[in-house]
Amino acid sequence: MIGICVKFLFHMFNGVKINNLFIAKLETLQTADSIEIYIKEAAIFINIISFNNVFQNIPRGKTILIHLNKAIFIDSSFQEFLHHYKTNYEQDGSEVKILEKEEFRKLSEHEMSILIHK
Repeated sequence: MIGICVKFLFHMFNGVKINNLFIAKLETLQTADSIEIYIKEAAIFINIISFNNVFQNIPRGKTILIHLNKAIFIDSSFQEFLHHYKTNYEQDGSEVKILEKEEFRKLSEHEMSILIHK
């Protein structure tokens, strides 16, 4: 319990608002062969369930473009979620592109380090 509270405080210290802790904020745009998903505000461990509900309803066979540039904070749990989703979705030849990671400052050199928008 203390660890979760510390994580909440760390996220809030880095710009995550309380109302973004539990609810996923995103926008989707769909065309005939692709879906663009714009991640907004914060993508963190506690709101992964909300994101998962959206991602699981995406039909197979589409190209998915995940835009990160409207987010302010992306934690390592969410990045791991994206990695697993991408791996699973691409098994049938579909494609997932995660875009605009370069617009973030990494807190460490680890591949899935916390990302904070510059």
